[in-house]
Amino acid sequence: MRHRLNINKATIIHTLVLFLHLQQSSCDIHSISWNFLGSEGLSLPHYTESDTVNDVTLFYYDSNMKSTAPCPEWLNTTAGQQYWKEASFKSHYNMANMALALQTAKSQFNLTAPEVRLFERQGAGSTILTCHVTGFYPRAVQVKWIGADLQLVKDEINDVLPNGDGTFQTRSSVIRPEENTGDQRYSCVVHHSSLEGNITVTWGKEEKPFRLYVRITLGCVFIVTVVGLVIRGFFYNKGQFIVVS
Repeated sequence: MRHRLNINKATIIHTLVLFLHLQQSSCDIHSISWNFLGSEGLSLPHYTESDTVNDVTLFYYDSNMKSTAPCPEWLNTTAGQQYWKEASFKSHYNMANMALALQTAKSQFNLTAPEVRLFERQGAGSTILTCHVTGFYPRAVQVKWIGADLQLVKDEINDVLPNGDGTFQTRSSVIRPEENTGDQRYSCVVHHSSLEGNITVTWGKEEKPFRLYVRITLGCVFIVTVVGLVIRGFFYNKGQFIVVS
């Protein structure tokens, strides 16, 4: 991520001075750490920053505070006061950067693809088709219906509603009249930022070429049979049946 927390020269210089002081007072191993924490949706402050030496907190700031914690007495010098002011200013700067970094992380990593299902129910002289889209994150989603001719079909889109697990759901319905003949396919097309393409779920039946061929063949056989019976009846004479070849 491009957003970086700022550690200035004053902080580094102060750290070196602190380590020199520790080395003069003791030959033991010492540790220093800078801690930056950003959170969202928790009972914690949105931003927390602290500096510790040997697990002792020397500097602390969080987003619920109007200013940094009081300057310790051992830092009550001209250089120490200057460092404290700069550290306080940088804490506000780092907090703004942390908020941007969280938004970037959410947009890049917290992506959940939707599940799409179709339902149908009979109405008065029509069939109501419903496309239910659920379990997706983030909230923005596009849902549309297209017919067999790849033309958009007028639909009714409901609001996007939250699920209990932090994801979202929505649904879109379209009415298909019963007198509609021919290719009866309807497709629900869903586009979401978690998908490389679209999710397309199709409802209905299309006229299969094989079935059409069978129907044409049976129709021709039926016509030939009827014509043959008519011809045979035409040559029936006085109770005698004459076969014509």
